[in-house]
Amino acid sequence: MDKILKEPRANRVIGFREVRKALNNNRLRCVTIALDTDENMLSEIKGLCLEKQVETSFCPSRVELGDQLGLDVPCSVCGLKKSEK
Repeated sequence: MDKILKEPRANRVIGFREVRKALNNNRLRCVTIALDTDENMLSEIKGLCLEKQVETSFCPSRVELGDQLGLDVPCSVCGLKKSEK
């Protein structure tokens, strides 16, 4: 999680749909998932991270993840974009 917080906001991908799309396009280097995320969403993101060999970390809750990202709403998942070459 610390990696994501240290990066500029422009390098973050936030939300289930956006993270899933970025993972499918091989654009992420790490992902943080809230442990209280819906089980189907949690298993789908974990599976994609495993398949794409993306580092995964966890946050205890959606509310905490949203707070740490500076959002006014809970957040299930966020990712960090790969460096552009």
